[in-house]
Amino acid sequence: MMLFIRTVPTAGSRIHQVEIPADYMLFEASYYYYIYYHAHGYPERYWDSKLKVDGAVISDAHTWGAHHGNEHRWWRLFDSYKGAITTGTLHTIEISYENIDSEHDVGSAGVATVLIYRTA
Repeated sequence: MMLFIRTVPTAGSRIHQVEIPADYMLFEASYYYYIYYHAHGYPERYWDSKLKVDGAVISDAHTWGAHHGNEHRWWRLFDSYKGAITTGTLHTIEISYENIDSEHDVGSAGVATVLIYRTA
């Protein structure tokens, strides 16, 4: 079993590369993905975070809305990589975070990946 976590504490992106040997059997490839955002008293805000594997978007945590006061919000998702992670290939997992107001940015995004595999 392998577990790894990547977070993006400010606007930008982070990657993790992983390769499971071709002669192994992959039983599970799943993730917990979140975006945290704080309205910080502004009337309209926009946040975006994408989870990608090898450049393909697996999940998009696009959020926008009218907010009032200091609202803290979370967007979360538990899911499977649905075949995007395979054995015998070097995969790049990327998490990104974007906020339209980087001066007052108090949000973040992150992903925890779980891979369960063994020798064939």
